[in-house]
Amino acid sequence: MLHVKYRPDIDGLRAIAVLSVICFHAFPKYIQGGFAGVDIFFVISGFLISGIIFDNLEKNSFSYIEFYSRRIRRIFPALIVVLSTTLLFGWYILFPDELSQLGKHVAGAIGFVSNFVLYNEAGYFDTISETKPLLHLWSLGVEEQFYIFWPLLLGLAWKYKSNLLIFVVFIAAISFCANLYTTYAISSEAAFYWPTNRFWELMIGGILAYAIRHKQHGLSRWLPETSSSSNFRATLGIGLIIVAIGFLDRDKVLIGGWALVPTLGAFLLISTPGSWLNQRVLSHRAMVYIGLISFPLYLWHWSVLSMFRILQYTSYLEAVLAIIISFALAALTYEFIEKNIRKHSSQKTTYFLVVLSVILLLVGLSTLYGKPAPRNNSQYIAIVNQAIDDWEYPDGLSPITINNQKLLIKSGTEQKVLFWGDSHIEQYAPRIVQLIDEHPDKTKTAVFATRPGCPPIPGVYEDHHRSCSAAYRDAVIKYALSPEIDSVVIGFSARYLSEDEKPQPGEDHYYYLMDGEKIYFDEGGIGHALQSLEEIITKISAVKNVFLITDNPSGNSFDPKAFINGSRLAGYINNPRASRSQKYDPKQAALQDLLTELAERTQAQVIDAAAHFCQDGTCATTLSDGTPIYKDDNHIRPFYVKEHIDYIDVTLKTYKK
Repeated sequence: MLHVKYRPDIDGLRAIAVLSVICFHAFPKYIQGGFAGVDIFFVISGFLISGIIFDNLEKNSFSYIEFYSRRIRRIFPALIVVLSTTLLFGWYILFPDELSQLGKHVAGAIGFVSNFVLYNEAGYFDTISETKPLLHLWSLGVEEQFYIFWPLLLGLAWKYKSNLLIFVVFIAAISFCANLYTTYAISSEAAFYWPTNRFWELMIGGILAYAIRHKQHGLSRWLPETSSSSNFRATLGIGLIIVAIGFLDRDKVLIGGWALVPTLGAFLLISTPGSWLNQRVLSHRAMVYIGLISFPLYLWHWSVLSMFRILQYTSYLEAVLAIIISFALAALTYEFIEKNIRKHSSQKTTYFLVVLSVILLLVGLSTLYGKPAPRNNSQYIAIVNQAIDDWEYPDGLSPITINNQKLLIKSGTEQKVLFWGDSHIEQYAPRIVQLIDEHPDKTKTAVFATRPGCPPIPGVYEDHHRSCSAAYRDAVIKYALSPEIDSVVIGFSARYLSEDEKPQPGEDHYYYLMDGEKIYFDEGGIGHALQSLEEIITKISAVKNVFLITDNPSGNSFDPKAFINGSRLAGYINNPRASRSQKYDPKQAALQDLLTELAERTQAQVIDAAAHFCQDGTCATTLSDGTPIYKDDNHIRPFYVKEHIDYIDVTLKTYKK
């Protein structure tokens, strides 16, 4: 097979891409658009791979076996080393649930389905990204899925004598439209992880690869080779990339039409190999070398940063140290592994790499199911893991459609009580289901209108939670006011109303929408939110009973992992920490008073959740034997809810307005 002529400036562009991603991951507060580097990588890959396929199809020399063999020899060596090392270090420092998840991610990565694995994990209770050492391999999954299907599709198009340019543009257009639709109509997670929404970025490179080879089709006027034109396009290209990296925030760069900014920038730079920028800057020896090690550097950097953060090494100095280690590991991987593989390039090498990958796949699957157990494993850690995994919602509830919205129901008597809120209302479902099962003829029917991260406050939004829409809240309010509902229980996390500073990039950032203007909570939106809450409770309480459940106490000290005695590096001893209580946060107490006053003004009945946990300003975090009460740092686990949370029972009794 023929191969694309080497261009050092493309390695220089790879350097820009990988450096931007590393800076974003290490310093997300300052380089919020750095993840655009992944989009640049996609364009480069599409350009190179499509170019190889075009050249060989036109000369009737394309071999699927050789194509995929070269992909294996290019990707597997560094990938196997990084996955094996990460899994080994994970065994040393992680807890059982964390190691199990890492095993699943290893299997997903070696099978090139990381993007699907991570998408299936996405949700309200998904672990934070910093604790997933292989999270970044979603992009490798997308690329490899492209490498699998793209040669086959182009081969079919060539066989049936289709116009390849029209074919590529058509597929790219479909993928881009799918990206926009998924982003704004389905979910940002789906837009982020699904390969169909990313292929257009690789195909932008494919379009350029075809255009460079077939200028007789009139494309030369769009890509003139004059010095002035090349310099202009290169300057415009690097300008677009700078805008994406330096001025777009994370959410805009990751999904939707904004991804056009870095991808078009990469398109323009690749189209100008003779420009001053490409020749003098991108082709500089330092840039080229970073580009040459960019693949192992991309693989190593997030795994190292993630392990640092799991160990709670989170200072800027420690982030810099993690980057230095990543560069060292990448250089060693390139010099001693990748170069040697290229020197001994043969089918035997390919078979050997495939065998190693299959072994690693089996090890990953075995780790997923708990074998081997991690070093940090003990009887009390098992108790902690049991608490972390304890969540039963929506077990015992049945789906029901009300006003075109999907709700959940547990049938009791004819009278119905509507539970409206977020996951802090969902956490009470296990006891409610249990009460109705025990006394179905004496307990009201419970209807749950809950969505995680969605407070029951009209006008309050968060861009990551697309399902928390005005249409959804309007439907719930309409149902709450209907004769079918006897009483309404409202509750939500106090965290929404306690933002006193701007959240970190990627964290939820709530705002109140007033006349199309976003008033963020850290900029004064909380006052508008409280007013909106008071208005809606007043409206509902005028015709029926309303219960307002104040939030249970929360904080890092309530997290079950906070009770483990020891450290990840030194190891843990098999007994919980002595402290089984925590002082009640003054901010939460102040909010509690604020909501109590609001309830009095609106004639709502207050259910004081904090009073159950706290006495004299001190709140219980475990039972007397050290058994955790909470699932995480803010949700009560079902085990405790069923046995002890009796303050919710009053909502299921019969009342008349």
